Amino acid sequence: MILLNTGALGIGGPSQLSEETLVLADTIMVQEDPLQYVFIFKGQVEVLSGGLAQQSEMLTVYSRKGAGKSRDKAQDPVAEVTQMVAEGSVRIERDGQQARAEKVCYDPLRETAELTGTPEFSDGDSTISGDRIDLQPGSVVIYGNPEKPVIVELPSIEDLGYVDKKAATESAESDALLQGADQVESDPELTFAQPVPTFVRSRRVEIRHGSENQEIDFRDNVHVTGTNLEVHAERMEVLLRKTKGLNGSGFVRGSQVEQIIARDAVRINQGARKALCGTAELIPSVGEVILTENARVFDGNSLIEGHRIVLNKGKRLARVEGRAGEGDGRARITIPPSEGDISIPGF
Repeated sequence: MILLNTGALGIGGPSQLSEETLVLADTIMVQEDPLQYVFIFKGQVEVLSGGLAQQSEMLTVYSRKGAGKSRDKAQDPVAEVTQMVAEGSVRIERDGQQARAEKVCYDPLRETAELTGTPEFSDGDSTISGDRIDLQPGSVVIYGNPEKPVIVELPSIEDLGYVDKKAATESAESDALLQGADQVESDPELTFAQPVPTFVRSRRVEIRHGSENQEIDFRDNVHVTGTNLEVHAERMEVLLRKTKGLNGSGFVRGSQVEQIIARDAVRINQGARKALCGTAELIPSVGEVILTENARVFDGNSLIEGHRIVLNKGKRLARVEGRAGEGDGRARITIPPSEGDISIPGF
């Protein structure tokens, strides 16, 4: 059966709604009432629609009578597809992306599709699952819950903090001597942790795709773990730059983290260094962490406060800026008179 005005099943954008949709199935049943037609496809159901392909065990199409435009002016207006429901091991492929679910509800007029029943989405780099997934033109939204947040794996980023050379060298020497070595040579370059995968957890994730970049918007109780890095915030935006790498079979598409912006009640943990602020911007390419909005950095027994604090990769020093209108407008450094660390709220 061929359906009209449902190109890409409505989720490819309005420019594709004029394309035809081809539906193949083992059996087709038609039900009719005064207002609509209901087409029920069963068996091995396959759908080809614009740039989208779908397989499922069952597909139900609801069409409102007399709402569309007929190709032949002499004929009565054709029905307009208002809703489609796919059920049973549903698989969707679109522009190199894949989605799976037990049930998918398409709304061609609103250009959306709602996936439920253990849904998951894959863009080739990673697979994401949630309670519900919404497909929209150019974006995907994944919803989790407090007990089971959405988890996204990002490309690894280098250590943006610092490791005390003396402490790191002493630790390496101690480990080697415990293993039976008589003498250990110190490594003056032993300053950074080895890169590990970056994981982001939150209750809502929106992925927006562009030709060269990919934007990921995390909302509600965001928690990031990575290389010598832990971040808590309420909102976070990640910009990924698409790249191409060469493997044994040829060129494959990948991505690199270009920028991370955490907002609202931000807490950062980089080993001995901890920070609190309203907004934090992490730029891996230049090795900077920029803190603004009541920024505070706790490092051992010292506290640094200012409107804007810039932390550089591998350096314990920080660039601090004050701002007129905030307190007395000056940056502050506090060192307690007695030994011991300053108490850090929120950690």
